[in-house]
Amino acid sequence: MRWSDRIKLALETFKRTALPLYIWYFIFAFVGVGLVLAGSIPFLAPIIRLKGTLSSPFLNPNVPMPPGRGFSSGSSPFGHSISPYSDQAPYIFLILIILFFLAWIVSSAFITGMFNLTQKGFHEKVSFRDFRFSGIPRTLGWYGILTLVSLLLIVAGIIGALALKRMTYLLPFFAVLYVLSLIALGIFLAPWLSTSAFYMLNHRELSFTRSLSSSWDFYRQNMGSLWLLFITLIGIQVLLSLINQASQALGIFTALIVGPFTAILPIVWILSLEEEQNQHNTNSIPSSISPSAPDFPSSSEASSSQTPLTSPPENQDPPLEDEPETPPTDTNN
Repeated sequence: MRWSDRIKLALETFKRTALPLYIWYFIFAFVGVGLVLAGSIPFLAPIIRLKGTLSSPFLNPNVPMPPGRGFSSGSSPFGHSISPYSDQAPYIFLILIILFFLAWIVSSAFITGMFNLTQKGFHEKVSFRDFRFSGIPRTLGWYGILTLVSLLLIVAGIIGALALKRMTYLLPFFAVLYVLSLIALGIFLAPWLSTSAFYMLNHRELSFTRSLSSSWDFYRQNMGSLWLLFITLIGIQVLLSLINQASQALGIFTALIVGPFTAILPIVWILSLEEEQNQHNTNSIPSSISPSAPDFPSSSEASSSQTPLTSPPENQDPPLEDEPETPPTDTNN
């Protein structure tokens, strides 16, 4: 299937799933905005409180300090900490951890529901209820592994930098090599990382580890087509960026319209590739079996080539020979 055929198939699928997809898309968009606002409150609250304290008309910064008490390095003459976050650092860290897990669950739920909706809309009309969350543990596990591996790579870079911090010449070389390696690895794995979750959801009959390894095999077999998908997604994002630079209002409107389509495009790409692969395997089954199978004649050939063997049944007397008729004798003589 050509690139244009896959885009056409994606547009047809998008028409069947447009209405419920837009509804769920905006629902999760509002949830995401709510998480962002909730995450910004711990950072904005200390600044707002400190600003209100500093703007109070009853403060006098020239109040004399008691003898033997000066300004510490972490305080000001107003009795507040110089950094508004030092007292609330544990709470801010806890809130960030909670928000991270909420974002992890919400994003996995959206990806799972969008896949189930698109999978059904690939061949038929869908409704609002077809946005189901069956398979969300698999999505959570995949993105959990991805986050863990990313953290391990960051920790490895920090440990390497700390080990080479006294080596003036090796540290910049290590930093450049580390960054370039991450960029090269990310570019090479980008098509697989953007589609492996959908492949795993499409093969829920397999175990988690088996579906993960199969997704890597699928990426190696279809690397060219998946790279074409990745380039298409990058091209769409570049086009949206250009529209946003020309007009910010038009860019936001265009992103809201095109966003659901770009979300289902990798799913349609995976489903179409798998459908082609299944058809190819089905068509290649007779040709792969015939060389190894023994050549048996068909039933019609067997019936025409073999002559029936006629043998007299056992214990059956042979047919009697015809005896010559004797002429009648004349009794008068």
